[in-house]
Amino acid sequence: MSEQAYSVGIGLSVVPYIGPDLYSNVPAVISELIANAWDAGATVVRININLSNDTLTIEDDGKGMSFGDINTKYLRIGFKKRLTSGTTFVINGKQRHVMGRKGIGKLAPFALAEELEIHSSSGQERVGCIIKWSEFKSAIDSDATEFKPTPLVDSSNSVNKGTKLILRNIRDDKKNSLKDISKLRKLVARRFTVIHPDHDFDVQIDDISITDQDRPYLHKVEFLWCLGDHNQSISNSCTNLLRNPIFIGDTISVNGTAYNVTGWVGTVEQPSDISADGNATIAIFAHGKLVQEDILGELGEKQVFASYVVGDIQANFLDYDDENDIVTPDRQRLNQSDPRYIKLREYVKSVALSEISKNWSLWRLERYISDALSILEINEWYSSLNKSKKDSAARIFRKISELKNLGSDEKKKYNLSVIDHFDHLSAIPSLTKLRDSEFIEVFKKLCQSNTSTPPKSENGASDGASTSNSDNNSTTDDSKPNEDDQTSNPTDSSESAGTGSSENETQTNAQPDNDDQAAEGERPEGNRPANPKSPKYQANYHFDTIRKAIKQMAIEKELKDVALFDLNEAQIAYNNTASKACIVMLGAVVEGIMLATLRRHDVLLKLNQMPVSDLPKPLLNIGILKQPPNLQELANAIATSRLLGFEEYRQIIIKLIPDIENQKVENIQHFRNSVHPYKAVEEPNVFGNPDSTRAMNYITSLEIIVKQVVAWTP
Repeated sequence: MSEQAYSVGIGLSVVPYIGPDLYSNVPAVISELIANAWDAGATVVRININLSNDTLTIEDDGKGMSFGDINTKYLRIGFKKRLTSGTTFVINGKQRHVMGRKGIGKLAPFALAEELEIHSSSGQERVGCIIKWSEFKSAIDSDATEFKPTPLVDSSNSVNKGTKLILRNIRDDKKNSLKDISKLRKLVARRFTVIHPDHDFDVQIDDISITDQDRPYLHKVEFLWCLGDHNQSISNSCTNLLRNPIFIGDTISVNGTAYNVTGWVGTVEQPSDISADGNATIAIFAHGKLVQEDILGELGEKQVFASYVVGDIQANFLDYDDENDIVTPDRQRLNQSDPRYIKLREYVKSVALSEISKNWSLWRLERYISDALSILEINEWYSSLNKSKKDSAARIFRKISELKNLGSDEKKKYNLSVIDHFDHLSAIPSLTKLRDSEFIEVFKKLCQSNTSTPPKSENGASDGASTSNSDNNSTTDDSKPNEDDQTSNPTDSSESAGTGSSENETQTNAQPDNDDQAAEGERPEGNRPANPKSPKYQANYHFDTIRKAIKQMAIEKELKDVALFDLNEAQIAYNNTASKACIVMLGAVVEGIMLATLRRHDVLLKLNQMPVSDLPKPLLNIGILKQPPNLQELANAIATSRLLGFEEYRQIIIKLIPDIENQKVENIQHFRNSVHPYKAVEEPNVFGNPDSTRAMNYITSLEIIVKQVVAWTP
């Protein structure tokens, strides 16, 4: 028996299923053509719609095609450009990754029109052809295996370099979608993250470029969570943020392999801000192009905030060339059984949405209480509360702000009274749901009473200093302290205590009396002297102020906790008259705050974008900025490099905040010198045997420095 050969063939009959029948909407079709232009190295894509002539034209300034390119690449269904041309290339110094992978996007125009004209030039010759769907369909119906388009007459091709596609005889069921150009521009904008000057990719529809104005949801985002090393442009585009962006983890592990994601998720004020345009989604992208329109709807998130969420997540690992292709042919969804997609879903739910749920409800409440928080005394008190108490206080402040028959002075009085009576108010069932008249009656009774217990500081003592130190002249008599009150403003005598001008006070600090000495075995900061003129009382007041300021800092929680711990140790040392130990720990606080500030994302971005000539020398020494680094790499280098320490952090901070040492107090450098042992030998009169007066100088210096850092923005 002679040997027989078997073969697998393919007919043109499959074309409708991977062409016209595959794309259900106009934006999906146009997106395929834009992606082709991106892959061709175009920087400008012009789309013009003329329904009176029944045409849509898309023209790009890419590399164009030769006759051979059109025949062997463009007209070859299933052509794998990534295998023959590589996956990445550079345009104007910026790297691009090829979007196309399946080789079927070229059939997309026939979902929109009956006829396609291809005009192209690589700069040497002008080539092109015409494909009419009716003729193509006849070949398909005849079970042909090949179809030959009609060559274009040379004189009709005016392209010098690039490619122009003319879609003629628009299908009737698609015309309505092309009438609203503004809506079409928004829908196309939502399908790409690379249509932006940052990527040198300009897409115009009827001569108007797609911009962030075509992403209106960006301007309605109030709270923003950024994933990993996020481009600053998204933060700049979200023009109505109520808080600085929060940065969350960006790593997903799949079968032991770590992948990174980038992008953002945010929340808007009202669900209608995103639902009206169909943007109430978290869209998934790979290499800048949409691969799944929404992942949020699949997560079954039942918390209220889910209706307010919008986002774009870039997950390039879903379209890696050495991994299975899990993007469906229409590029609108992913293979949901793939481990990569399963892990992505887990990440979005357990990391991204979990981060939103932690603070979203409280932050929304705080939107309505800006008047209350603008009062320094309230702001400091509110900042010292834990999350649960903040939520309760914010609801009370919001209720006060919404009282229609109450003047601003009365509202301020009620807001201030919340501090003194918070425990009592919090215990009233459904307080904020009372009718306005009932709610006001509660506060009238409280304001008429002088029997409330002074609020406690976080260290357990009555914190009269923080509640009676208001500069507000409109405070009512009921809320003012009595002249004999022991909690009167400690800063009345802080100047002498801080400068060490009283010899007697210095001796008192060196040999504390029994009233100032903590009982053995107790934490000294919990046993403060009652006398507000006592240096220890003064110091503890400043420690509390510093503690509150550190808690307000937008720094990593771990570093904030370390700074607070070191501050607590400094306070214990001071109250035990261990002045040098106090100063050592104050130096540790300063170093920790400087490090934490330099690792802030906005600061890293500023450093990474500064010209080399302007960069602080210590950063140049570690070499990380010789090539543009990942911001996480820069943050790690700042924290771990042996070439950076207190002095180097100080130099960088001074470069960023030039006025930080222009204070009439001991500066950061003195902190460093005070903790250096040789300085005590070299300059004993300056740095040897530090006493409590000198410690007080450093405490007040630290307070000013921390407040400066809190107030500073890059």
